[in-house]
Amino acid sequence: MLNLCLRLVALVFITFVVSSCQERIRPIYNPSNVSIPVSLATTSLEEIGTSIKQAGAGQNWKMTDIGSGKIEGILNIRAHQATVRIDYSLISYSITYVSSVNLNDVGYGIHKNYNSWIRDLESAINIALLERAQIIKNQSLNLEDKAMLEAWKRAEKSDNPLVLQDFIDEYGDGPFASAAQDRLNLLAQQRVSGMKKYDPTGKWQVVVSYKGGLGNTSWCARDNRWVFVLDFRKGRISETFWSGKAALYVTGDNADDFVDLNFDYPGGGNQWTWTERFRLDSGDKHFTATSKEGGIPPGCKGTIGVHMTKQ
Repeated sequence: MLNLCLRLVALVFITFVVSSCQERIRPIYNPSNVSIPVSLATTSLEEIGTSIKQAGAGQNWKMTDIGSGKIEGILNIRAHQATVRIDYSLISYSITYVSSVNLNDVGYGIHKNYNSWIRDLESAINIALLERAQIIKNQSLNLEDKAMLEAWKRAEKSDNPLVLQDFIDEYGDGPFASAAQDRLNLLAQQRVSGMKKYDPTGKWQVVVSYKGGLGNTSWCARDNRWVFVLDFRKGRISETFWSGKAALYVTGDNADDFVDLNFDYPGGGNQWTWTERFRLDSGDKHFTATSKEGGIPPGCKGTIGVHMTKQ
């Protein structure tokens, strides 16, 4: 009877111990593909790694680079040790269990303290990445402010309406937008009152028609017509327009108060050009030119008509 009682007591004790251990065992927590703030996608992988290592160090983890986008973390607390691997990119990171000492790793689970340490590490990394993202955002805002001030220095006393218009398009909700619009309005009044020469900058509706000369061979360009819009801005013009399968190359220069244009039309598999330039000095312009001979075979001639209307 005594032996039976002793066996029952031992069984109860073992059951209590096993039950107590099981209560401390939890499935291993491995945070997977945790998102990194989108604004950090334009930074370097090294910056992401630095933030992760600093976060781990703040939680008493020993963080060591073990390859590109890989960090080993080791945590020692009294007689316990946990080792993890952190894989990271510019868009996400993961924390994976590697090994442990005195943490009751039983394959299917581990001591619940391990999961608590990993959740603390994950939280610290997320906070560090958010702080880094905010720093980058502040730096970006500062750079934008500097860019706006530099642009306003160029636009403030400019007589070029395109410079002012570009500034308004870019910084229309900024503190200098009203002053830029006032100056743009002043320049417009000056042009209307005759203080400035005609300014062709802006959008033009263009109709170009080509009529081949008598006696042209089948290799020469065929009659055609193009209708398109040209947006004249200060500087060089270079655009291609199509009518069916026929291309019209439009090039030229757009200066302060005039525009020179050049029209090229390839034909018969051979690039031949006629070249004629003219000045735009009103909002409605008609022009007719006879092409020069050129290309292979020789003898390709024709007349091109241009009608341009300022929109």
